[in-house]
Amino acid sequence: MARFTTERGFDRVVFFSDATVAIALTLLVLPLADLASAAHGLTTRALIDQNFSAIVAFVISFVVIAVVWLEHHRLFESLANYSWPLLLINFVWLFAVVGLPFSTEANEEAPGSDRGAIALYIANLLLAFVAIALMRITALRNPRLIEPSQREHFSATESIALVILCVIALIVAVSVPAIGMWSLFLLALSGVLSRLLRGMRRSR
Repeated sequence: MARFTTERGFDRVVFFSDATVAIALTLLVLPLADLASAAHGLTTRALIDQNFSAIVAFVISFVVIAVVWLEHHRLFESLANYSWPLLLINFVWLFAVVGLPFSTEANEEAPGSDRGAIALYIANLLLAFVAIALMRITALRNPRLIEPSQREHFSATESIALVILCVIALIVAVSVPAIGMWSLFLLALSGVLSRLLRGMRRSR
């Protein structure tokens, strides 16, 4: 069977991806909604105090999903079409996104020193970043997928920087459980690392 790609098909890929992210965000907030509905007779202050760790986990994961979606949005803003390899990698990205509510809940329920729960969460995020990087590399190998006005500046450097930093964050979190999720702040260095990688590439 021939594999045709059309503008309508491209739009459906974007809409489907956005809808999946919306569902992941909904699943993320459901445990908090359950806690609120079960809090009979509790003041707002008491509710927050008793469920502070769950609220923090929700906020962190909301920010994480927002960052992952923004990377995906930036990618697809630069694309004019899609290929079947890119579509398949996008499903890997979607798998990572819908897994985040589960890894959030697992991490929140686990003891603070549980390396497995922390590793699961960061590995989940790493998979999302790897998928974005692979989609960018796929587009670079097939320039017709990229908007003509974006081809000159399109690269995978920033995505690769995020992958590298996420790997480092995973190693730090597993090696030093006390740091745990705070290791994700390393991702803030992505701009610095991407500039360094571009400089190394130009100097070759």
